[in-house]
Amino acid sequence: MTHHFTCSNCHHENKIKISTGDRGEFQMKFGDYVDTICNSCHKKEKTHINKIYAVVSQRNIIFGCFLGLILAVFLIFFIPKILIVSTGVASLPLLIYANERKMANSFNKYKIKVR
Repeated sequence: MTHHFTCSNCHHENKIKISTGDRGEFQMKFGDYVDTICNSCHKKEKTHINKIYAVVSQRNIIFGCFLGLILAVFLIFFIPKILIVSTGVASLPLLIYANERKMANSFNKYKIKVR
């Protein structure tokens, strides 16, 4: 899961590094506003944490595809009697995507009350 914000000046989508799992933890550690710098126009501004949103990380899904493919090929050729397990391993990217989407959805649903 990656976190993004949109610059209010040039409307460019930027990534931001957040180590917490939800907005509540993030607010307790850093407060209501985060200092951000746009990668396009280099404008420095304070962004409210409700303007930060989570997106499913494509890197994890691609990693899951390669891992599932390698494990499925290994299981099919070296242990052919376990065909059901090898097809289950091939569905690993789907499970990773579902987990990433669930985490991003829970981050985006929870909003902080604006004071």
